[in-house]
Amino acid sequence: MKLFRSPGFWIIAITAAIIGLSFLPRAFESDDGLETAAQVFQPADNTRLIGRLSAAQKAQGVCYGYVVDSDLHGGWATGLTDPRGLSPEDVANQDVQYASGLGDRTDPRTVPAQCPRWVVIVAEYDYTSYDEEFTSVTVRAVDNIGLAQTLPNGVLAGLGLTAKDLVASDGIARLADVVTSAPLLTSQAGLAPAVPLDSGTGGTPTGDRISDASDAGRYVPVVLGVILAVAGLTWIVVAAFRSRRNAT
Repeated sequence: MKLFRSPGFWIIAITAAIIGLSFLPRAFESDDGLETAAQVFQPADNTRLIGRLSAAQKAQGVCYGYVVDSDLHGGWATGLTDPRGLSPEDVANQDVQYASGLGDRTDPRTVPAQCPRWVVIVAEYDYTSYDEEFTSVTVRAVDNIGLAQTLPNGVLAGLGLTAKDLVASDGIARLADVVTSAPLLTSQAGLAPAVPLDSGTGGTPTGDRISDASDAGRYVPVVLGVILAVAGLTWIVVAAFRSRRNAT
């Protein structure tokens, strides 16, 4: 048949195959929230934050930590922002990131003997998988030294920030600033001595993407497919004009 000998037909067929293969793996992806890491702070940023909070802890005698729920899997992790009393499986939930000056996956509230005084920054994001972006966030300071009481309008207002700042293009960097500002807020409230300037507790540069990179480049096959489809249709149109001209 002439149809199967037409270059345009094969271009369109190859295009359909490329687009189909690009979406096929996603049809079998698990959405149970267990297979994909969904931490907001990437490993290098997490390490820097832990180091700065550790330095502040040594200078002030206050343990600092942070809990971030990325909500990557649609609220599956709701209610896991306080690890006390949770099962090991809940604490290991990959949508929720626990860290402190004591190390990764360690919350100062779980080691009262080691941390009699503590401050934890808790951030809970709302994430839309359709647009692949954070839509809103709530941030609060929980503590046992009276810090939250000195911030009647919340920790963000105390730093001159709003929730919109934390879902902007550099929102994760701003969240890192909030975390590393906890020792400063504590000293300003008169609850601990000031941290020496050379302790490295300032903000940290970080990206604004969840550390999961499984979607990287997924649009490349689609774009390539569109280009091939346009090329195939152009070939068919040109071939049709040539056939008509030859017929006349």
